[in-house]
Amino acid sequence: MMTTRWTAILGAAILAAGCGSASGTSDDVEDVDTDGTDGTGDVDLDAEGGGDTETGGDAEGGGEADDDGSADDAEVDLDGDGGADGDGDGGADGDADGTDATDVPPGECTAAADCVPLYGAAPCGAGECNGGSCEVNCPGCTDADRDGYGTGAAGACAGLDCDDADDAVADAAVTTCYSGAGGTEGVGACRAGALTCTAGVWGPCTGEVTPGGEACNLEDDDCDGATDEVADLGSFTCGIGACTATVPACTAGSVGTCVPGSPGPSDGCGGGDEDCDGAIDENCSACVPVSPTGNDGSADGTTALPFRTIQAAINWAAAVSTRPRIVCVAAGSACGNTATYPESVTMSDGISVYGNYATSSWTRCTNSTTVIQPARPEGVLFPDSIALHTVLDGFRIDRFTATTTAAVTLDGARNAILSNLVINNTPVVTNSYGVNLVNGAEAVIMTSRVDAGAGTSESIAVRSVGSTPRIVDNCQGYDSSGRCNVLCGSTGPAFRGRSTTGTGTTYGILLQDSPGAVVERTAICAVDADTGAAIRIAGDATGIVIRACDINAWGGALDSHGIWMEDCGGASPWIVDNTYIAAAGDTNATRTDGVRAIGDCHPVIDSNVLITGGGEGGSSGANGVHCGANTSGTSSRCAVLGNTRIEGSQWGFPPTSVGVRCDDGSCLRIADNLITGRGGVLSWGVYLDNTGAFVDDNSIDGGCASTAGVGVYAEDSWARLQNNRILGGSCAGSSTVGSRFVGLDVVLAAGTNELDVHSNAISGQGNAGGCTSTGVSLAAGPAGPGGPSGVFRNNIIRAGACATARVLVEASVAADPRLFESNDLDPTGSPSALYFDENLTALTTVTQVDALADITVGGTLSADPLFTGYPGDLHLGAGSPCDGAGTPVGAPAYDMDGLPRSATTPDVGADEI
Repeated sequence: MMTTRWTAILGAAILAAGCGSASGTSDDVEDVDTDGTDGTGDVDLDAEGGGDTETGGDAEGGGEADDDGSADDAEVDLDGDGGADGDGDGGADGDADGTDATDVPPGECTAAADCVPLYGAAPCGAGECNGGSCEVNCPGCTDADRDGYGTGAAGACAGLDCDDADDAVADAAVTTCYSGAGGTEGVGACRAGALTCTAGVWGPCTGEVTPGGEACNLEDDDCDGATDEVADLGSFTCGIGACTATVPACTAGSVGTCVPGSPGPSDGCGGGDEDCDGAIDENCSACVPVSPTGNDGSADGTTALPFRTIQAAINWAAAVSTRPRIVCVAAGSACGNTATYPESVTMSDGISVYGNYATSSWTRCTNSTTVIQPARPEGVLFPDSIALHTVLDGFRIDRFTATTTAAVTLDGARNAILSNLVINNTPVVTNSYGVNLVNGAEAVIMTSRVDAGAGTSESIAVRSVGSTPRIVDNCQGYDSSGRCNVLCGSTGPAFRGRSTTGTGTTYGILLQDSPGAVVERTAICAVDADTGAAIRIAGDATGIVIRACDINAWGGALDSHGIWMEDCGGASPWIVDNTYIAAAGDTNATRTDGVRAIGDCHPVIDSNVLITGGGEGGSSGANGVHCGANTSGTSSRCAVLGNTRIEGSQWGFPPTSVGVRCDDGSCLRIADNLITGRGGVLSWGVYLDNTGAFVDDNSIDGGCASTAGVGVYAEDSWARLQNNRILGGSCAGSSTVGSRFVGLDVVLAAGTNELDVHSNAISGQGNAGGCTSTGVSLAAGPAGPGGPSGVFRNNIIRAGACATARVLVEASVAADPRLFESNDLDPTGSPSALYFDENLTALTTVTQVDALADITVGGTLSADPLFTGYPGDLHLGAGSPCDGAGTPVGAPAYDMDGLPRSATTPDVGADEI
């Protein structure tokens, strides 16, 4: 029997009390000295502390209680006071009263009575001496390590045991935790978290970061030892034909800017697309002509005797390899004419078909309309025999009336190109598709306008199932960085889901089991049905990229999302550098998200210009980005990184508005974004519900709310917040009586989840007037926590400007932080309380706060931090009292600007001067 048993019990009692020293002002029990030195350079087990519980050598160099009863420097300091004792009184190890100077030898007892002077009374049952070692015997308690902690009938044990195989661990302990793949811990962005045992139950792993998809941010996001690697991010291609340009997707942490070259005047016969319109050699005279006045019986492939049908011309060209590889289809004798070809066309390998020619010169027109009216549900068919470069260009294609119909079907075809096509909304059918790719089809779709049609069950502009499309340059205009910046309109290149009011499901683009699919520089929109999205991603989504697009969804009765990703095989689609991603809903039952990620789908939402939810007066709640769990409980570990602006709503006051929402264990990292609720009756910048997200270096505000604006809301969460600038929000010129603004609003729940808040600048903000503003609010949920919960270190907390202003509020008796150290309770604005204790007592001085007996507290400041320009610039000015006033325990290695923090005297707040 190890001599550490009762020593561990005594140390656990101190841990359970939330203190590691006599003064109760530090948590020295919580970290591990892994190198056996004096506590420097050690592993911080809880992302909170240093110089704590040690596995080799203590902070004072004294011997600690060990597993073999010897006096050895490399032992466990179980009570966390840095001394050589196991009882919390500074005495020798194993000594309950601090009178001995040496450790107790292995033969510590001959009778049970010998154990009481050594360890005190047993925590339950009675102490025994077995084989010269002191043990605890608690009848009715299942207790494998005989420390008095285990499971059994009520009152049989001293409490639950986090590790019944280790007598050094009972009802309170802290250790490191990491759930990522082997070899990734401590590599790149990946870091271990802290696992805390409270009342005999291990809590979640707080503060860990595991590998995610790679982003363009000068970080090793997937923790493989390389940063922004080409193998993961690849390159961006824009333009078509001779205008094609290719740039690295990421250079020095910046997303690549791709701008196509300038087109030539026309295509000749050189086998290229010199005028960059998607067609090759369309101005070459070597083509097989088709005319509304032609005759298939007499046609010979010359302009003098053209074919009447497109299919006859394709078949003639394909019959002999030396015949022209182009079929040119006329709309009439002159430009500006319209001709209709009512036929079912099946494409042939390597034979391209171009419309809009004039028979007078057999050159192409820009103002003609050539129509194909297929007589079958598949429309124009690209069969699986297509393997060579095969183009369909310059047609309007009308869908056949059938239960399920498509304008173009690519069934296993490869190397297909669809360009300069128009597919309209007719007819009304059950399932309506514009372009339907199935069975491994591979195609480029460009410079086209494709409408989904009016399907009462499904309406999808581009439907890809088990296929790989590249959808590029379907937009009417581009910004200087080459991004599409024109929304879908009634004309011009774009992909539109259902655009007339109807029922069923509709998408602009559906990517179902479509690994490697790319959507670039395209305008996509939807919905006017029950359920829909501009882009829907499901199934295997490996390598999918959505880039430089303008995306808008509106009008869904049940679901209305800009990009909707759900259960995509554990892949990480890259949603990057898009100009605009927006959504709006019809009713208060509509789920409305700019970007929605659910279940086993873990997108990287990276460097987008604007992501936004619903609009003014909308009756549905609005989310800019929403990540959540599926019905099986699998959570999306989405990464939201480096976005220029994320809004809950575009404007106005929907019922609820959230910039970034993380539910049910979702969200891996939220970093380097500007996030705002923007506006709503209830408005939140970031909403954390039962999640352990790592929230780092963001500017977050609740926005303009008519009832309540909250910078960050956290309920029953174990998230880590660091280096953020968090504001409750405000409404310019408004002083709404009864409105509430809170920087950080925390709701504690039963269980072991605990928030870790370190080195942030937090303000309730608000406006002068009848509102209430609070820097940090702590409240208890319906069940309430079992004790103090939450770690707060090195934060600047300001009350805000409302008529009723308090810096920190314990909004219920059961809501207490566990650790509260080196925080600046900013007195700016003369708040009515620096710390409102137990929702009852207003504490107005630092002395009163540091005297609180029910939490571990110390090092509190109360001084104006001298921000450079509140609220827009929360850097610290020269002479700030926050300079060097923080604790290094658990401090981030870097500040809000990526600058290293002092390892010994870091600054309080998000900025390190």
